Amino acid sequence: MSENNWISVSDKLPEVNQHVLLFLENNEGEKAQVVGYIFFSKDKKFEKCNNEFSVYNGESLPDFLRKECVLAWQLLPKPYKLK
Repeated sequence: MSENNWISVSDKLPEVNQHVLLFLENNEGEKAQVVGYIFFSKDKKFEKCNNEFSVYNGESLPDFLRKECVLAWQLLPKPYKLK
């Protein structure tokens, strides 16, 4: 996954709360690219979520967007600027 600036999650994780482009693939071979981030909290009730990927802010997380499906990530491009 190193081509085109992809970084395998087994090699390195993005900075906490840094929005990045994620490459996902589920058990059925469906693939997607979404913007997401890793979050971390020392709050006891969120302790189980440490180093979890977050890619969806809705009521329930679609199965396809589980952290187990994240294979790689890359930095987002710099924002567009008007001249």
